[in-house]
Amino acid sequence: MLVRRFCERRERVLWGACDELFAPPALGPFVDIARIVGGGLQARVANGGGPYEVLEALRQELERGRVPVLVIEDVHWADEATLDVLRLLGRRIEGIRALVIATYRDDELGREHPLRVVVGALATAPGVARVNVLPLSPEAVAELAAPHSVDADELYRVTGGNPFFVVETLAAGSVEIPGTVRDAVLARVACLGGGARALLEPLAVTRPGTDVSLLEAIAGDAIDHLEECLGSGVVVPTGAGVGFRHELERMVIEQSLAPHQRRALHSRELAALQ
Repeated sequence: MLVRRFCERRERVLWGACDELFAPPALGPFVDIARIVGGGLQARVANGGGPYEVLEALRQELERGRVPVLVIEDVHWADEATLDVLRLLGRRIEGIRALVIATYRDDELGREHPLRVVVGALATAPGVARVNVLPLSPEAVAELAAPHSVDADELYRVTGGNPFFVVETLAAGSVEIPGTVRDAVLARVACLGGGARALLEPLAVTRPGTDVSLLEAIAGDAIDHLEECLGSGVVVPTGAGVGFRHELERMVIEQSLAPHQRRALHSRELAALQ
């Protein structure tokens, strides 16, 4: 939304997006752009051109006419060919008449995610800047919640200021979990391995900042998948323990459990505490 508002007053915007697919097509966002501009870029992309060839065709398109804004969305889902082009583009950006904006969710980058290599390689490149978009503040959440019959403090507590969670919850008219949020959380969790998903279940019935040793006593062998959960961004370190990044995510996982599963997990937690 922030990038779209920024681009509203720009005369020439080229827009491409990466998609969350099991097998993303090569050069996905540049295929989007090539459909619009045609010409050499479309020919290079259609013929499976290499990164340097695609970059040269893209450079020619960017330098034609008015200075454009090039937007590549959701780069955390990018295929390897797209990442190669972005890496080359970033290293040469000072010599190109264009503003390039690449967006990604840093909370979805595990330690070995290929985008980390690209971001690291461009960290000191001239003309490249990284802008972190912070969560909404309690004051901002209160301002958004003012026209609605929603407790702003509770809304901030459960969402952590996540703009998507805040907007969807306000649209639903209560702090109950909206279907859109539930679907988004469960879709993200579904991408984890079975062991990691099994670890989220006992974590969902414990208090935030649960000590790792207590979690291990409840979760058993599933604790071996803690690193995967942390790498996904769903779980974060909290002092001496771990917890869900957002309370709404914990609530979604807890509510997805059958009653007998919740009862069994609470029994295990009680036994471990005793």
